[in-house]
Amino acid sequence: MKNERVRRNGVYQRGRMWWIDYSYHGKRIREPAGQNKTEAKNMLDVRKADILRGEFRIKEKKEKITFQKMADLYLKEKAEKRSLNRDRQSLKLLLPEFGKHRVDHVTSVDIEDYKSRRGKEVSGATCNRELALLRHMLNMAVGEGYLTWNPMKDVKFYKESPYSRRVVYSHQDYEWLWQNAAPHLKEIMIVAVGTGLRKNDLLRLRWDEVNFDEDLVAKIAEKNEELVVIPMTPEVRQTLWAIHETDGKKHKDYVFINRKTGRPYGDIKTAFRAALRRAGLKGRGYKFHDLRRTYASTMYKEGVPLLTVQKLLGHRSPKTTERYLNVTLDERKEAARILSQAWFKRLSARVIDTKQTQSLEHKPESALLPEHSEARA
Repeated sequence: MKNERVRRNGVYQRGRMWWIDYSYHGKRIREPAGQNKTEAKNMLDVRKADILRGEFRIKEKKEKITFQKMADLYLKEKAEKRSLNRDRQSLKLLLPEFGKHRVDHVTSVDIEDYKSRRGKEVSGATCNRELALLRHMLNMAVGEGYLTWNPMKDVKFYKESPYSRRVVYSHQDYEWLWQNAAPHLKEIMIVAVGTGLRKNDLLRLRWDEVNFDEDLVAKIAEKNEELVVIPMTPEVRQTLWAIHETDGKKHKDYVFINRKTGRPYGDIKTAFRAALRRAGLKGRGYKFHDLRRTYASTMYKEGVPLLTVQKLLGHRSPKTTERYLNVTLDERKEAARILSQAWFKRLSARVIDTKQTQSLEHKPESALLPEHSEARA
C-alpha cells in the first residue's frame, strides 16, 4: 500500500495502525496490533512463543457484522445487567455514529473523533461511561471472533476525580425550587430529600414498602440490590400519608402515580428542568440526584456517624459515601482544631515537645523507657 511502511522483523505500520506479520504452518497471518510500535513487537513475541509451545490456535473467521448487530447481541447477552437502562441510553448516542459500520471497520481514530466531539458536549465522566460501554462491546466482539483486536485499547479515558462534583442544595435554593415545582414534583422532592432514595427507586416505590406503623421505608435498591431501611421523618410520613389517602386506595401498587395516565412516572426530567428554570436556578448546576447528596451531607454535618449514613444510603463501601459529603476546607480546619483539643492538649508537654522528641531519636531504646520501669519488673 502507498502509506504502508517497510516490514521489519514482522512489524509494520499502515496509516496510524501497527500490524504484525508471521507464519503458522505455512499460512501467512497478519493482525492489527494498535497504534504503539512497542506493543506490536510484544504482541508478535507472544504469538511466536505460543507457536513454539504448540498453544497457538487460529480463530475461526466469522461473518462480518455491523455495529448495530453487535449492539443487539450485547443487549441480549446482558439482559440481566442491573445498569442495562444506562447502556441503552449510551447506545442511543453511539449507534448514530457507528451503527451502520461493520464492527471490524471501527478504528481507534474513529473512536478518538467521537470522544473529542462528545467531550465538548458533556462532562468527561459522562463521555467515559459511553466509552466504557463501547469497550465492553468490542471486547465481546473479540471474544466472539468478530474482531482480532479491540481498537479501544489505544483510546485513553478522560481523567475524572471521584470528588470533583459535590453539589448540595442550600435551604434557600431548595425552597425556591420547591415553590416553583409542579404539585407531583413537590411530593417527590420532599420524600427524596427526606429518605435519600435514588430517583429510580423513588419512582418505583411501592405501598408494600412503606410501613406507617413503624414509620419505615424498606426498599431493595435497583442499582446494587441492597436492602435499605429508612426511618421516615414526620415530613415524609405526612406527605406519603396524604398521597395514600388520596390515591392509595385507587392505585394500590406504586406510590407516585401520574394522575393523568394512572401509571407510575417513567421520569421527571422535564418537570425538574422546568422547575429549575422558573426558580432561576438553571445555571447553578443542580441535578435531582443532588437531593440524595443533600440528605447525606446534612446528616453528617449534624453529627450522624459516617457508618450510619452509609447504611441509610445503601452503600457497600464507606468510600462511596464519602463522595457524597460536602466537607469544606473550613470544616476540615475545625476538625483539626477539635483533634488538637481532644487529643494533643491532654498529653503531657514532654510528648509534644518537638526539640525533646528530636533528641530522643538518637538515644538507645533502653533510654526511652519510663524511669519506673525497673520498679515494675
